[in-house]
Amino acid sequence: STLNRMMSIYQDDPNIMGGLQDLFQAYHRDIEFETDKIKEAFADSSILFNFIFMNKTPEIVSGIHMREQSEDVFSALSEAAKATGGVIDNSQNPAVGFKNALDTSQYYYILYYSPKDYTRDGKFKHITVKVKNKDYRIRHRVGYYAK
Repeated sequence: STLNRMMSIYQDDPNIMGGLQDLFQAYHRDIEFETDKIKEAFADSSILFNFIFMNKTPEIVSGIHMREQSEDVFSALSEAAKATGGVIDNSQNPAVGFKNALDTSQYYYILYYSPKDYTRDGKFKHITVKVKNKDYRIRHRVGYYAK
């Protein structure tokens, strides 16, 4: 790659090597997500959101540490998938992630219910689903807004 070529050309120049190291360390992306708000919005949307995270291993260059910057969105999107009952897959192979998402959506039951004492107070209401047979795997949204 171009970076490797440049590093080998300038490997004996400590000023350039130090400058590159400083450049990589200086880059930081400050993105803050209100994970709870995102999770509640996805849960309330009545959709199934599957998150397939495909990361790329950073290039290894002697003397330089390259920091992965996708971890800032991984948590928020994982929580969004959990909130809808969706699949979270972290793989280098997207085919595996898509197969897992497809497999979980092939067999399912739809349950409807009406909460006791329903009031339209605009608050987020959590849902808990339990089954007696432990052989079943439960995926469900975490709640809804009472609107």
